[in-house]
Amino acid sequence: MLRLLYLIPLLVLLGCSATNNKTVSSHTNNMFDNVNRLACSIKYADGHQFCKCFVSVLSEVTPTYIKQKTVDGDPSSTNELANIMIQHSDKLNQCEALTTPYLSISSLKLTALGRAILLEHKDKVLTPENRFNLAPHLTIGYEFSMDQIGAT
Repeated sequence: MLRLLYLIPLLVLLGCSATNNKTVSSHTNNMFDNVNRLACSIKYADGHQFCKCFVSVLSEVTPTYIKQKTVDGDPSSTNELANIMIQHSDKLNQCEALTTPYLSISSLKLTALGRAILLEHKDKVLTPENRFNLAPHLTIGYEFSMDQIGAT
């Protein structure tokens, strides 16, 4: 009977510690996924589907002990995580099919000084329209000098 009294608290402690490991593991997985999701969304602002795929694949292929080291900020986790990403680059590269390339050319607003410089040097500024008209006539070894425009 006395052994039973010692056995019951021991079983309760073992049961709680087993549950605690799952909680820690779940917390580590969530933190790892959240950090990677945040980093991906900063780098690829419009790539929600890509980030979802990338984080899912990375979480799947990364062992828990490396996730724990990464969440804890262990410097050695950087190399280990990079190795895992290289080993599973084929899976991670499949996520790139979900990205949409940003092909838009941004329009620039010219300042008054910029407009004045363009007017003054109209035929000397290389633009997408006149790039095919470029006919260099300088000899080999010619040295360019940069003039500071606008400074008087």
